[in-house]
Amino acid sequence: MRGPRVRLISLVCVALGGLAWLGGCAIGGAEDGVDYPDGKPTPEAGDDDAGETGDDASPLEETGGGDATADTGAVPDVAPDTIFPKDDTGCTPVCTGACGAPDGCGGTCKTGTCGPGEACASGACVAPTRSFLSPLPYAGGEGFARSITFTVDSEATAKIFFTTDGSAPSSTSASKPNPADIFLSGSGSLRWFADTGAKEATHTQGVTVDAGEQSRYAFIVEKVSLNSGGPVVVVSPGATVSGKANVQAWSNPGCPSCRMQVLVGVGSASACAYDWSPGAWPGATTTGATFSVKAPSSAGVHRITASFQLETGCANGIAKGFRAYKADVGVIVVK
Repeated sequence: MRGPRVRLISLVCVALGGLAWLGGCAIGGAEDGVDYPDGKPTPEAGDDDAGETGDDASPLEETGGGDATADTGAVPDVAPDTIFPKDDTGCTPVCTGACGAPDGCGGTCKTGTCGPGEACASGACVAPTRSFLSPLPYAGGEGFARSITFTVDSEATAKIFFTTDGSAPSSTSASKPNPADIFLSGSGSLRWFADTGAKEATHTQGVTVDAGEQSRYAFIVEKVSLNSGGPVVVVSPGATVSGKANVQAWSNPGCPSCRMQVLVGVGSASACAYDWSPGAWPGATTTGATFSVKAPSSAGVHRITASFQLETGCANGIAKGFRAYKADVGVIVVK
């Protein structure tokens, strides 16, 4: 009889609970709990099974097709991987050797040993870079006539960590990517280091601001850019380096109309960043003054120096060369 078979299927579905859908039990759930006097349902008008007799009729046929599923909530709403989890490879990475070595599981070690002075950063050995300050104080020890913007730049891409209160910088100090412009208000101490993943040693530079410098021939060169970067550039021997800078120049109050040249060069003057009569303090300021210098032929670190002359033109000023009143404002690294 058909009625008892439906109830038997329903009882099996209830026993299996949430996994009933795996065995197709949910199909019979549509008729679950219905009692028929003669053990079978009465065909409805238009039912395809109206003429069907006996136990040969399938429950699938009675529901209108093989894909029919009763809406009983028996099918769990979970991803297949929750029921059948993917196999765990069971591989445990082993990293006890060199930085970047294979970890035994198809990857590379993010930690490990490196060469002297190097550090392991994200699976690669990196060496500390060298950083430099622009401008440095004047060679004669004179102070700056006002507060200025210093720039710390390095040979390689790095983050510059710094302090302006004399305290030692750390990885939690203020930081900027290189080249880093740092304004120091008044006299004080600027301390910094560059970090590429490996930290260089900390630099310290004392700064003096002396308003008395406003009453003499003087200049300030700041915010230097070499080859469209910062005040540090790495080039081949003999390469031409193009530069820009903010240049302020002023004359002694006793000769406000005196002509003045601000010279920039490596070893000796090779270009004029300013050439005219600036007048007494605050004189004349040129934003983005341009100049060009040639890198030395020998490898190493070469300083770009700024100074001034009082001549009738740039050519005569260059011929005279630097005065003792000078300051390093950039670095050319020749490799």
